[in-house]
Amino acid sequence: NQFDTISRYELSLGEDISHYIAHKTEIDEIIRILTKLNSRDDQVYHLTVPAHIAKKTSINLDTLSKAENYEQFLESIKNTKYEKTLKEFDIKQDESIPITEIENKLYTKLCKELFDAIEKTDETEKNELKDLYETIIDTRNYLTIIRLKQYYNAPGKIISKYIMPYGSLKNNVIYDMCTADDAQSVYDIMAKTRTGKVINKIEHSDIDELELMVKFKKAKHNMYFSDSPATVMMSYIILSEIELHNLICIVEGARYNVDQNIIKPLLIY
Repeated sequence: NQFDTISRYELSLGEDISHYIAHKTEIDEIIRILTKLNSRDDQVYHLTVPAHIAKKTSINLDTLSKAENYEQFLESIKNTKYEKTLKEFDIKQDESIPITEIENKLYTKLCKELFDAIEKTDETEKNELKDLYETIIDTRNYLTIIRLKQYYNAPGKIISKYIMPYGSLKNNVIYDMCTADDAQSVYDIMAKTRTGKVINKIEHSDIDELELMVKFKKAKHNMYFSDSPATVMMSYIILSEIELHNLICIVEGARYNVDQNIIKPLLIY
């Protein structure tokens, strides 16, 4: 509710960002339930949608939380903005759900929604917000390419299906990374780009933490130095999400008696 409230005070983006926050929350929940269905986990599913969004969402959250297969899941999103996209995937009872492909399609549409909103802002805000989100998308695309090459030895044609638009990387750079021989070659190409230079300044031992660290670095910088209310608000939202990530790591670690020396490197600060 906090994000929804503060977004209304920022007149250049307020209503659009309220919608963006709600839709991002819905997509996050969709990906979580699909991941559960893929894992064949029989445990009770607990919704994480905040109450203020749950009141407004067109998703049938009760049906969503009880879904035991893809068909039942589709019933929960009937007559929503997600139905058409998710019905494109004809998944039989015992088939694995292509989470990455679904996630990419849903977040690509969400990015369009965000960038359409950014286009309505003044020039200074537009440049700052584009820089913030293009850097995040570039990092995500870079990590997608690295993972698919490193873990699956996927060919460029397959990798290109999972690339999100709206980043700052040129098409020829994306192509070169997708068709590169190995992960090191991808790193060398990325290092020459604007976002690659940001990534190179961040110390990290695990690529899985890199996207959050890039978000943290960019958002924290904006909180200190930006004069744009919209940029500061969006950066605040990003930092709050990272704070939640840290709290979950700490609580889960304490719950399972994990040594604090193992938990600490997982925290982004």
